[in-house]
Amino acid sequence: MLRRAMSWPVQQKQISRNRILQSAIRLFSSRGFDGVSIADVMRDADLTHGAFYAHFKSKQQLYAEAIDLAASDSFSRRHHTSIGKSDGA
Repeated sequence: MLRRAMSWPVQQKQISRNRILQSAIRLFSSRGFDGVSIADVMRDADLTHGAFYAHFKSKQQLYAEAIDLAASDSFSRRHHTSIGKSDGA
C-alpha cells in the first residue's frame, strides 16, 4: 500500500514535466529561444513559475531537452509512417 501512495507523486511530477516540455516545444518553435521566458512557458503549461525549478536548472536545460524531445518525436512519427508505407506495398 505504501508503494501505491508513493507512485502518484512520481507520476504527477512526470505529467508536470511533460506539460512544461510540450509548452516549451510549442513556444520555442514559434518564438525562438530569446522570445520565450520561463514565465511564458509556465503560464502556457498552467503551472507556477516556482515549479519550473523542480524540473529544470535553467532555461538552457529546458531548451536542450525540448529540442531532444521534439527531434525524437519527429523521428518516431517518420519511422512509423515509413514502416506503414512499406507494409502496404
